[in-house]
Order: sequence, then C-alpha cells, then structure tokens
Amino acid sequence: MFDTGGGITILSDALCKAMSCVPAGSFTGKRMSGQAITVKLSRIPSITIAGHTARDVRVAVLDTSSLLHPALGVDGGVGLDVLRDAAVTIDYANTNLVVEDAQSLAARKAAGTTVPVQIENDGPSTVVYLPLTIAPTLPPLAIEVDTGSRDLILNERFMTTLGIDKSATKKGRRRRRDRQRVHPLFLGPPTVAHYTERERGALTPCEP
Repeated sequence: MFDTGGGITILSDALCKAMSCVPAGSFTGKRMSGQAITVKLSRIPSITIAGHTARDVRVAVLDTSSLLHPALGVDGGVGLDVLRDAAVTIDYANTNLVVEDAQSLAARKAAGTTVPVQIENDGPSTVVYLPLTIAPTLPPLAIEVDTGSRDLILNERFMTTLGIDKSATKKGRRRRRDRQRVHPLFLGPPTVAHYTERERGALTPCEP
C-alpha cells in the first residue's frame, strides 16, 4: 500500500522477522491531531517501488493487523520517505504510481498546473503539504497529502466558515454525523459533511 500520510514506511512484525530486519531504535512522530506516537525502527538494505530503489532504509515496525489488510496480503505501507529524491505521479485513472525521469517530468509540467508544495522531513519521516483556500478572507491552509484517506479532514474551527452547524449533528455509536451540505463556493460541488469526535475534532467532507 502507498500511504503518503504515514510519513514513514511501515512493515508488519511478521514481515520484518522474515526479512531479518536490524533494530534501529525508535521514532516519535505526531498524528494529525497532535497526539505523539512512538514506533520501533528497523533497517532494511533496500526497497524498490515503481522501479526506484532506496537503500539503507529505516522502517517502522508494528502490529499492522488493525491498520492494513493482512487477509489481502498487505504486509506494509510505503511512505514518501523512500521517494525523497524522486518525482512521482499518482495515476488514479490507471491505478499506477509513476516515478518520473527528466523528460517525462517536463512533459507532466507542460501539460499540468504548477502549485507550491511544502515538504517536511523529520528524521525518517517525509510529509508533503498543499495549500487549500476555503474562504477569500483566510490565508490558504496547509493540507497534508494523504493517499491513505479518502476524506478531506479539516480542523473543526473551520466549520462555521464552511456553513456546518455542529449542533445539528446526530450522535452515533462511534461517530456523530450530520447530513448537511458544505457550501459549494470553495470546495466544489455540495459535499456531505461528517463530524467525528474520534479524530479529536475534525471536519471530514466526504464524497458527494
């Protein structure tokens, strides 16, 4: 699985044992909510994705049974850390991850739209942020690019700006959801908004 939101490549305990991973200490990062999380690190000689090889890679090792899909043969998640020195394209239409060379990257740039990005390297972790404008009176927000989530997740302080009434949400077993529509002016077509306390106060506009 390719998960840009994780920051670091993750391997299951079982896979790491089979590969004879070498312990390499630990790393403490933060979830989107600000909660600190510490993971064990190990080193592997190399990892290759889409023809690109990273060497002497530090990976996080943990029980992935609740995070990934071991029944489907998924034993880890590849993060942006192994692609720090590469330009990549996620081709959703053809379900491909493409590592660009100089010529193909120039072609992508000529055919596409250029936007500024913010790259944050923190030890073994790499995260990319894009700017998102939700209102002309506010500066652009820095939004983490997370291919592991199908939702756009915003802090609850932006609910009023987007026209979401928190008091109108319905309480469910694990999360509270509303059936309101986000104002379409800044986020495209009207979008169903889900409000969840499990993410520590996040606003999650999902698919229309």
